[in-house]
Amino acid sequence: MSAVPSVSEQSKSQKLEMMQAQGGVVLEGNELRIRPGLISSKTVSLPMDALRFVYLFYPEQFKWRPIESSSTTYSFVDLDTLPPEHVAELQAAAGRNRFLMGSFHFVLADYEGHIGKVSWKQLAKAGIDPLSEFLRHRESRRERRDRWLQKNPSSIIPAKKLSLSDDVILNIAGLYSSGGRSLPWPFLADVKMTKQTSLNICYFQFHSLQDDTNGIVSAVSTGVSPKFTEICLAEIHFWSSLGKARAAESTSLLGSMGLSAAAAPAPPAAVGKNTLAGVSLASGILGWTLLPVLGAVAAIVTGHLAFRSIQRSEGLQGGRNRAKIGLALGYAQVVLGLLILIL
Repeated sequence: MSAVPSVSEQSKSQKLEMMQAQGGVVLEGNELRIRPGLISSKTVSLPMDALRFVYLFYPEQFKWRPIESSSTTYSFVDLDTLPPEHVAELQAAAGRNRFLMGSFHFVLADYEGHIGKVSWKQLAKAGIDPLSEFLRHRESRRERRDRWLQKNPSSIIPAKKLSLSDDVILNIAGLYSSGGRSLPWPFLADVKMTKQTSLNICYFQFHSLQDDTNGIVSAVSTGVSPKFTEICLAEIHFWSSLGKARAAESTSLLGSMGLSAAAAPAPPAAVGKNTLAGVSLASGILGWTLLPVLGAVAAIVTGHLAFRSIQRSEGLQGGRNRAKIGLALGYAQVVLGLLILIL
């Protein structure tokens, strides 16, 4: 059994491309083709026998045992870890509640960074019996996933730009933000959500079991579009369940050897704040005080350079919020200057 990896040992992080099947779905051979947009002809193909995971989210009215639920009343089940004795119960219960078909949603993820939400009704309309189809490939999915995990992969939930929050990187060790905060899965107490309707943002906040000790912080947070809430919950549960299971195996093995288990290693914090992000913020402030024109130009140029550097660092650099504020100050002054010249 391999040890729990740290983030520094991971392979390249993969930023998730989240989508909804607004344009419908089509099954062509073994490929499920999703159209994310109503107008766009773009399609994303997901291999039915090579998905990373399949989650089923079901409505409150669905009278069946909730395998997993969050503090936000979402009920869901990971079809790949559903005990065999519960599979028949789920199929029977779903058959009795077909009138709720439009409220059932599947969250599907592949190994290329695509993750989408599809309703049961959309799949049925395409002639697909989703439960039978997805359950049929459970074993092959688990085998492929085990091989993939040996590469110590990770995924990134990208923060919505207007949320002024950080991306969150997840792997089997834990999660950490591009701003430098980290939290190993064994210390995760709960995940809370807050929806800001006016801003169209859903904030996820990850709380630890303890306060700041040994580099563990009390909370990590990120903001995403509300339409991706179920997608994010599935991704978070996928990694946290794997991470907690791996940590429990390590503890059990050490116990059988008569050794005490040390705390699970926290993913290391980001290497540091991006310098250009700080320059952008300082220049933006100077643009409104001592250097009206030069400060604004410097804030915009260094802000964009900082964003590019942070994005390429795969989460190892922080300072995204500083760059955002610097860019906002710089562009605001440019707009104000143009208005003064025009008027």
